[in-house]
Amino acid sequence: DSWLRRFVDSSAQVRAHMVKVGLKVATTCGDQILAQQLRTKATERLDDPDHRVRRAAVHAVTDALHQDLTNDEMCMALGARIMDKKPEVRTDALTGLAAIFAKHHEEY
Repeated sequence: DSWLRRFVDSSAQVRAHMVKVGLKVATTCGDQILAQQLRTKATERLDDPDHRVRRAAVHAVTDALHQDLTNDEMCMALGARIMDKKPEVRTDALTGLAAIFAKHHEEY
C-alpha cells in the first residue's frame, strides 16, 4: 500500500519513476491483483499535472502496450494524450500509438 502511494507523491520525479518501474513490475509479478493496481495507477499518471510525468507515462504505457495490447483502458488513455497541451507529450503519444499500430497490424 505504501509503495502504491508513491504514484501520487508530491515529487514529480518520484511519480515519473514509479510509472516506469510500476509497469515493469506489473509485467513480471505473479500477483494479478497487484499487476492490475499498478497498471491502473500508471494509467492515471497520463493525466498528471506535470508534463514530465505525463511524458514518462506515455513512454511507459507505450512500452507496456507493445508487449500486451489487451488493456483497452490504457490504450484509450494513451490516445487521449494526443490532445495534450504540451507538444512533446502529443508527439510522443502519436509516435507511440503509430508504433503500436504498426507492430500489431503489420499488413499496413
